[in-house]
Amino acid sequence: MVASNVIIIALDWIGQSMFVAVLCSFFVVVVIGYILHTFFTFSAQPGWAGFFKYAAVMSINIPISLAALALFFTWMGLPMVIAAPAATVLSLAVNYAGTAWSMRTRHRPPPEEGRGP
Repeated sequence: MVASNVIIIALDWIGQSMFVAVLCSFFVVVVIGYILHTFFTFSAQPGWAGFFKYAAVMSINIPISLAALALFFTWMGLPMVIAAPAATVLSLAVNYAGTAWSMRTRHRPPPEEGRGP
């Protein structure tokens, strides 16, 4: 999260386009995120197949970040030091909602009392 904001703000400061800033941020953060999730969150075995699946899923953040930055920076005129963290918060909310939706399962009602399985 912090790395993404630092990259976007720094690249904006030197005059790079929003698109370039978001892509550079994505490529750096997806590597960091994969490493952290592999070793700490899920204790999974790292591998190229897992990395590419993770990167594909995380790529949904590219249009979200671009749209949020367009809203906050371009249309609302907020400085990038405010717009980038605001876009991060918005993308976190969208990611959380998407994850919660994807993890939702249908629960079977418990059997009635006195009835067998």
